Amino acid sequence: MYNCKICNQPFETMFLLCNHVRWEHKKDKKQLWTCYICGNVFIDKAAYIIHSRKHSNHNNKEEFFDSELVSSYLSSGLLLCQYGCETPAKYIIGKKKLCCSQTTSGCPELIRKNKESHKNWNPSLCWKNGHPRGHLGKPAWNKDLTKDSNEIVRDSCSKAANTLREKFKSGWKPIISEETEKLRRLKLSLHSGGYRIGSRGHARRGWYKGYWCDSSWELAWIIYSLEHGIKFEKNTQKFSYIFNGKNHTYLPDFYLIDLDSFVEVKAYITEDTQTKLNSVNKPIQLVGKNEIQPCIDYTISKYGKNFISLYDH
Repeated sequence: MYNCKICNQPFETMFLLCNHVRWEHKKDKKQLWTCYICGNVFIDKAAYIIHSRKHSNHNNKEEFFDSELVSSYLSSGLLLCQYGCETPAKYIIGKKKLCCSQTTSGCPELIRKNKESHKNWNPSLCWKNGHPRGHLGKPAWNKDLTKDSNEIVRDSCSKAANTLREKFKSGWKPIISEETEKLRRLKLSLHSGGYRIGSRGHARRGWYKGYWCDSSWELAWIIYSLEHGIKFEKNTQKFSYIFNGKNHTYLPDFYLIDLDSFVEVKAYITEDTQTKLNSVNKPIQLVGKNEIQPCIDYTISKYGKNFISLYDH
C-alpha cells in the first residue's frame, strides 16, 4: 500500500497515488512536485530534483534519466507524462522530459493546446496562398510589396544578392542532390537535338571558333558568314537610349567591317526594339525569322540539324 503524504489516503499502486496528488492536491497549491518512486510531495521544484537524484545515486539530470531505475518505471507505467495529459509516460524525449508519445505532436494534451491556439485558423489564408501567418488569420507583412514599392524589401533583396555574390566569389557552390541532377539532365536531354522548326533559338549558347554565340540562330549566322567570306566581328560598341523614362544601354550583336554597319539577330520583336535600333548612329540590319532562314538552311544542309554540337567544348 502507498499512503498519500498530504492526506494519508492509501492506494494500491504508485500510479494511483500520483494521479490522486495531481488531481486532488494540485488545486490547493500553485504547483506540486510528486516523486514517482516514493510518493513524496514537494512545493519547490529544486527540492524535488535533489530528492529524485537520491533514488538513482546520480549527480546530474542526464544520468538520472538514463539510469535503469527510470527505464524500469517507464516499462511498468508508474510514471506520468510531464506535458499534462495525465497518462502513463513511455518515452523520454526532448530536454529529458517524460512523454506518452515518441514525439510531442502525439501527446493529447499538446494537441489540445495547439488546437486552442489555432482556433482562428483560416484555410483561405494558408501557405498555398502565400500566407506564412495564415493559421492566425493575419496576412504576411510583405504581402503585395516589391523592391520598387518598399524600401525594407529592397534592402533585404540587396543584402541577399550581395551575400550570394560573395559566396560565389569565394568558390562556394550550392549542394545539388543526385535526384535533382538526374532530373536536370533529363530535361536537358528532352530539349536537345539541335535546331527545331519554329524555335526562336534561345539558350543554345557556346563558343564557335573564338566567337561567343547567344543562340543557335547566331551560330548559324556566324557559320554562314565565315564560309561565305563576310568580314565581321563581335560588336563591343554601346549605345544609350531612353525607354519608359529610364536610361538603358544597347549592344548590337555584330559589326560588318566592309559595310561599316551593324547586325542584330533578333528572334522576337519587343516594345523597345525599334527604340534600340534608332539609338544606333550607323546602318543596322535586323535579322529576324525570315532573314535567318537561309543561314539555317545552309547550316543544316552541311552539318545536320544538330549543328549546335559544333560548339567548342
